Formats: sequence, C-alpha cells, structure tokens
Amino acid sequence: MILPKYIDGFSIPYLYDGETMALLELDAKEDLSLIKELKLTDNNCENLSHSSIAFLSESIKELPRNTYANQIEKTNILPLSVVLPITSSCNLNCPYCFAQTKDGDFTFKNYTEADIEKLIQRLYAINKGATTLLIFFGGEPLINFKLIKHAVSYINRNGLKDSFCYSITTNGTLITREIAEFLKDHQFAVLLSMDGYENEFNYRKFRNGKPSVSKVLKNIDLLRGYDVTFEIRATITSDNPYIYETYHFFEELKIPYTLAFAYPSDNTRNQELTTYSYENILRVKKSMSKLLMDYREKIENGEKIYNSVLLSLCSFFEYRTIRERICSGGINYYTILADGSLFKCAHLMNNQQDIIGNIFDDNIHFDEGFAIAPAINELEEKCQKCWTKHICSGGCPSQKLSLSRLPNQPLPDVNCEIEKVLSEFYLQAYILLKQHPK
Repeated sequence: MILPKYIDGFSIPYLYDGETMALLELDAKEDLSLIKELKLTDNNCENLSHSSIAFLSESIKELPRNTYANQIEKTNILPLSVVLPITSSCNLNCPYCFAQTKDGDFTFKNYTEADIEKLIQRLYAINKGATTLLIFFGGEPLINFKLIKHAVSYINRNGLKDSFCYSITTNGTLITREIAEFLKDHQFAVLLSMDGYENEFNYRKFRNGKPSVSKVLKNIDLLRGYDVTFEIRATITSDNPYIYETYHFFEELKIPYTLAFAYPSDNTRNQELTTYSYENILRVKKSMSKLLMDYREKIENGEKIYNSVLLSLCSFFEYRTIRERICSGGINYYTILADGSLFKCAHLMNNQQDIIGNIFDDNIHFDEGFAIAPAINELEEKCQKCWTKHICSGGCPSQKLSLSRLPNQPLPDVNCEIEKVLSEFYLQAYILLKQHPK
C-alpha cells in the first residue's frame, strides 16, 4: 500500500493517492484528528493508528475515477528526435558542464558538412518520411552556425523540408539579428541555458571570467523582437542559496522556464556543486514555500505562471495519466555523434562503453530494448511504495548512472527528499490553479 500524501490545499486539505494520482478532498472539521495525525507522522504508515490506516484504505477504494485514470502514456517508436553535438567548442566555461570530462575537455569530434549531409539522408530513410526533429547541440552550437545553415539549406534543396523540424540548445551569448531571423524563418524551437540573475553563484561565465547574463538578456530581447519560440533552462548547483530568487527572476521575465538541479557527470572537477545534503533539503523547502505564496497571489489575481514543469504536470494531475517511462531516451530519442555513434542520452556521450550502435549500420533496429529508463513497474520496491512514484517516475536514469546506480534503483535518500519537496510544491500549485480557474 502507498500511503496517501497529505496536501495542504490552503483552505481545503487533500489526500493525494500516489497509485491513482487522484486527490481526495478532506473535511477540515470531520477529519481533523486524521489530519493532525498525518502531519505529526509525516505520512509514515508504520506510525499511524490502526483506525487511520483502515480509514485511508477505504478512502483509496472510494477515490473518484475517470476515463483517463490509470491510462499509460505510451511512447511511439517514430518519429525520431536526435541530439547532434555539432561542435565541441564553447565560449563559456561552466564548471558543472556534463559535456566536459574530468580534465575539462570535450571528447567528441566536430561535424563537417559531409557528415551532416550523410546523416540527414540516413535519418530520412530510417524514419520513412515521418518528421525527424534535429536538435543542434554542443559545446555551443552557434559557434558552428555555418553548419546549421548548411544543414537546413541541404534539406530544403533536396525536397526534404516536410521531413525535418529543428531545435537548438544554446547559451544565448552569440545570437545576432541574422541568427534570430534565421531561427524564426525556419521555425526553430530554442532552449536557452541561463541560470538566473547575476550573483556570485551564477557560474555561467565567459572563458575570460566575465559574466554572461547581461549579454544573454540583450539577446533575449532580440529573440522576442523576431518572435522566436524559446524557453529557458536553468541549472541550480548545490551551493546556490538563491533558489527562490531564481524562480522569481524568471517569472518576472515572463518566459517559459525549467529549473533543474545539477547532478554528477563525467566532469568530476567540481563535484561539490552536484553533491547535496540535508541542509539543501531545508533550503529547497524554504524556497518552494516562499514561491508558493508568490504563485498564490499571482493565481488569485489571474496572472500567468511561466514554470514549464508545473504546467506540464498539471496535465498529468488533471487527467491522471500515468507515464510508462520518465523519458524516451533509447526509444525514439538519441544522441548521434559525427561518426554515427548512437547514445541513449547526451549525458552519456563521453563514454565509449555507452555506445549502443551506429546509425549507419544496416542492422540497427530501434525498439524499447534500447530504453534507458525502466518502465514504472520495473522500479525497485522503495520507488514502488513511494507517493511520488507517478510524479518523478523514479528519477532521471542518466542521473542514477552518474551516481553508479542502476536505472531501476532509487536515487540517494537526499536526492529523493528533494524530489518529494518539489512534488508536493507542484501538487499545491496545481490545487491553487484548480481553485482559481481563469
């Protein structure tokens, strides 16, 4: 049995059932003793009274169902999405960068025009005319903007325009009017890496040590001016005390964004930035509680929320759609190096032992046998009994591999606790949105 999680819905208390993703509204007066007991025991089933356990068991059985409940979100094998690390060069020197090795180097070869042409033809043949998403990656891919232009031009010249679409992950420092116009004209989706406002814990600096934030903010204005579709992804290191301030900064920018906590990789030069403690948990709790009050005010005033993770999870909470896996890496999402080497995830591309094949091999087959993420029902017992099971889905498998754990094993306790703090925050924010529909 997964013990339901008590969720403070402000004026209304709820139980969240981790098995069905359903929310049960409690009566603040009639269920007062149960609410008090749940708070005191922090949902530890072993410490609850027998009567409370019996009540919870019956409550679970009576949870409302809908047509979407317990439906598995299946991943289609096609079409393909492929990450293309087109250059190993970068003009920034971020100490936590996973693409670097312990020595600070990039191990992969730069793409040439011949490489990209050969790959485009191969992807077209494999995907049988279905749309393939090309994700230009690095290093910093705009250092090799010439190659990106060549790839798009080659596709258009050869009548393949309807078979490819484009995305790019960039640090945003090299964007010019020409680049912004190109991204708009060819309908690029842009993921812009930016860790928040300028402070002593913002490590996104140029190689000469100068900060990059002001440059990126100017280029954000360029993207906006050309009506380019883009989203921000921020990385929070374990030493960064400005979690709330970072969230607030992005909300004020009014740009869709995602925050993620840095985790270990082959770049072992600065492991202290990716190692968490229980002090970090308290910091995250405090930050998310403060942010929730901001969200409450914004939602009650009818203002828009720009947190992409929250908005994505709202759909899962609303329809109670259970994911089969947390990601599609190794199913229809791959990283491909210039020589055709295939990886399940970009985070693995520095390790030769993680090569799963070559895209130019005629015998290569794409199926769920390559999946990096285990199915939810394949997770170990600790995850199976956890109320966050269908929210975090066991956590990122690449993160687990970087911590010398198998993808079906749970994250270390401290990382799990951070995931729980975030999950509770998302549920509370979702309840606020439900209570104040636009």
